Amino acid sequence: MTAFEKFEEQVFLNTVLIRNLTDNELGTGFLVRKSVSEDRSLFLLFSNKHVFLGKRLEGRNELKRISFNLPKSDGRGAVDIGNSIEFSGNLQTGMMGFSQHPDSEVDVACINISRFIDQHAGGVVAQTIDMDSFIDFEDSELFAGSVVRFVGYPSGFYDVVNRMPVLRTGHIASIPSLDFNGKPQVLIDAPVFPGSSGSPVFASLKGKMKLLGILSEAAHRQLDFLEIPVRNSNPDLSVEAASSVAKIPIQFLGLGILYKKDAIKAVYDMAPRAV
Repeated sequence: MTAFEKFEEQVFLNTVLIRNLTDNELGTGFLVRKSVSEDRSLFLLFSNKHVFLGKRLEGRNELKRISFNLPKSDGRGAVDIGNSIEFSGNLQTGMMGFSQHPDSEVDVACINISRFIDQHAGGVVAQTIDMDSFIDFEDSELFAGSVVRFVGYPSGFYDVVNRMPVLRTGHIASIPSLDFNGKPQVLIDAPVFPGSSGSPVFASLKGKMKLLGILSEAAHRQLDFLEIPVRNSNPDLSVEAASSVAKIPIQFLGLGILYKKDAIKAVYDMAPRAV
């Protein structure tokens, strides 16, 4: 029996790997509980629009096949380490249970997975965060340089044996009360890579962890590839075929861009109040 009591442990169970099987892409998501009555709550899986629907969204409304896993319960309420139960299904913009931020440029969305949780009642561990208690602060209470923690699957890397994601740390790199580049975003100085998209980002405030926002992208240079001419010495090739360009990736800047808690709350409020 494995019981995780510390926040730094529980957050590992709150975060899941989301696979877009249609586009062969992956990202991170996290679980939020939404109370709709005294005895009824919804389970919402939050991530970015581009994690759910694919990176190339312009003018498309294609049906996507996605999957994710939740930790399996040992039958006594604790986690059966290394075992999980998979969900897979189709997803499309406008589909019931899928909610996305009304601003097309705000990369935040969620899906209602309550039916999946109900189908496996007692069989999975769904470690959720309570939205109200994690966003009850003003951005001005935090400051640049504050330590942040985020959990996810950078470049798809994780503990495959125990089926656990990776926790990373960083610092707020812009003034939280200001919208970075005029968008509801804040910048963090942290090792952010593709696959971390959708990760929840937490900061400590008065001894309690708070939800700063949701990661959307890693900052990189405008020119993210160096183009180096390469000459092939094969004499049988034409001049055009013998000359090519090698593209060498340039390292990311070590900065992450996230959408603030208010953008998450807007989608949370839009989520339907039924399964």
